[in-house]
Amino acid sequence: MNQEGSTREGGNLIPFQGVEWMSRTRVQLWLAETLLLRDLHVEAEPHLNAALEIAQELKLDILKARNVILMNEFRYTSYAQEIIFGPGSITRLGEAIERFSWRRLMLCSTGSLRRDGTITSIEKALGDRLVATFEHVRPHVPDFQVAEALALAEENDIDALIGLGGGSPIGLAKALSLALEEKRTGRPALSTSSIDQPLVPVIAIPTTYAGSEMTPVYGITQHSDGLARKITVTDSKITPKLVIYDPLLTLNLSPALTASTGINALANCIEALYSAIHFPPQQPLAAHAISPPRSRVAMLLLTTWKHVPRCSPERTWQEPLYRVSPWHCITGSVTS
Repeated sequence: MNQEGSTREGGNLIPFQGVEWMSRTRVQLWLAETLLLRDLHVEAEPHLNAALEIAQELKLDILKARNVILMNEFRYTSYAQEIIFGPGSITRLGEAIERFSWRRLMLCSTGSLRRDGTITSIEKALGDRLVATFEHVRPHVPDFQVAEALALAEENDIDALIGLGGGSPIGLAKALSLALEEKRTGRPALSTSSIDQPLVPVIAIPTTYAGSEMTPVYGITQHSDGLARKITVTDSKITPKLVIYDPLLTLNLSPALTASTGINALANCIEALYSAIHFPPQQPLAAHAISPPRSRVAMLLLTTWKHVPRCSPERTWQEPLYRVSPWHCITGSVTS
């Protein structure tokens, strides 16, 4: 075979498409993914034949690759979350918070959401229950911002945190949840059991398709000796207790963020089909999200966003976007 499909002498890595080295395991999972997409009648990657050639040369067991997807054993942790979905559901935030008896909330968000009026709508919904706002969250949550926001939260005696935006504001709220608990209890806040509850819970209001609102994961970028390194933390306590999906909040996204976070959400669904820690009931959800017509509608909107007539007074263009939004919710659930 030529270089695009040949093995490296004496090793387990192969050059694929002349671009990158792929391990046997990665090829196997990619092959399984491609075969599964074909089974679901989703347009598969154009490299299926190349994948099959590679599998044959490496003597990979295709059935074994498919068994990565169809595991007979699993272990899964579920989380207690309330999810509110619907256009305009942000107006129900005050009502939802009332049920939890949270009285002193802090909002983590970005300047763009202040400028487009989203933060103002949160302030109106919560009134004097919103006692602090940190509205200049940077991408990838730098550690110095966590320290700054933590000081603000301590000063205002916060009892719940709101992450409004994409993965970074929601991630900051998660990081503050653990940090505040450690400060107040004087001991590590990481859970010892999947049923441990947070001292300071997180509320997530996503405005992108990233999916952080459904997961027990966040990342912080630590800076030391002139270097930046992103650290990821996973803990069941930080899974948001309340998630509000309002499709209207996604309408002000830039074309770049719409496309990048939307494609990431589709990738999450594909990963949920073969992940080593997948939960079988996730598979129908993931398949539902990536199969036609949902995936085609989503991809059409993601790739032609800049052409949507946003100034239309009838706003009839919102209706197809609402079709994508339930898929947004589904993709979040399969990543948790």
